[in-house]
Amino acid sequence: MARLRNSVHYNHPRRIHQIADGFVLEDLWSIHTPGAGPEDFPALLEAIREAGAPGNSSPVVRALFALRWRLGAIFGWDRDEYAPGAASRSLTEKLPEDLCGTVEGEPVEVFRPLYRLPNEYASEIANATTHAVMHLGWVQGARGWELRFAVLVRPRNWFGRAYLAAILPFRRLLVYPSLTRQWKRAWLSRLTAEHGRVEGTRGEAVTSEIRALGAPEVDAVDCVSIRTEVRASAEEWAQILLRDAAGTPGQWIWRKVLRLPLAELGTSETIAGWPIESRGDGWVRLSSASRSLTGQLVICAVGDRLSLATFVRYRRPAGRMLWRILLPVHLNATSVMVREAPALMKASGITR
Repeated sequence: MARLRNSVHYNHPRRIHQIADGFVLEDLWSIHTPGAGPEDFPALLEAIREAGAPGNSSPVVRALFALRWRLGAIFGWDRDEYAPGAASRSLTEKLPEDLCGTVEGEPVEVFRPLYRLPNEYASEIANATTHAVMHLGWVQGARGWELRFAVLVRPRNWFGRAYLAAILPFRRLLVYPSLTRQWKRAWLSRLTAEHGRVEGTRGEAVTSEIRALGAPEVDAVDCVSIRTEVRASAEEWAQILLRDAAGTPGQWIWRKVLRLPLAELGTSETIAGWPIESRGDGWVRLSSASRSLTGQLVICAVGDRLSLATFVRYRRPAGRMLWRILLPVHLNATSVMVREAPALMKASGITR
């Protein structure tokens, strides 16, 4: 996910350029879709629809949307601007004949569908503050096919302009990043729908086979697993999980929060900076220690089951406190990493 320069939006011939004339491009984001091809835009739209409305993403974003709807109800911001006699005119009135009916039967939720093409989709929303268009475009980028998410706006008046300026930081820092992550997860989940659900265990519930691969004495252990038809070695899975699925956020938590002295990326006998401590048939164990705790990651790939286990040993009381604070984030992150891993592995071309 990355925010792009607005000028990039106009580098591609889009029908929305003529239909939404008079609108200002407020934001443009790019969302990488691993494993997607030129014909997968309809499947991606279906995955996005199944993921739900923007207000169904992170708890923080849900709270923001709940507050927005509440304020809208109090101040009358969300009255039906398409009702008979209203000042607004839907952009459907400006659609050329070949685009009319392309979204017939699609549900109307927060945004009203405008038109759909093999590489474009547009919808609109109008209220007392602004008239806005959400445009989705399908583009082949440097890393493969990606979704371009554009927001075009036309404020009603001075209050609409002030309103858009006031919510701009929230949109760019919270709403859009959360929304694009939600869409990417929806795509990856659809791509790996044939693989089983993620299973998580902690403490004594972790199987003895997995526990035997970590340190004999630990203070905390957890494991997440998934069944997948994708085949790769344990070290290849470790690369996908820790380098691609965890990405920059994982590096920041490991290095800056946990203060683990990981090696430079790309160093031999390391994976995403984690030193390889031991390896065996179908598994690899990585280990690193800070002043407050020791962490081990075990990646096991046997048959159709992929597992990621975390072992933690406290070295100081501060390590116990820190891990307890981070544990909910860790459990959610490892679950997402394992769920995304099969699609990322497919996209990497490493599969056997």
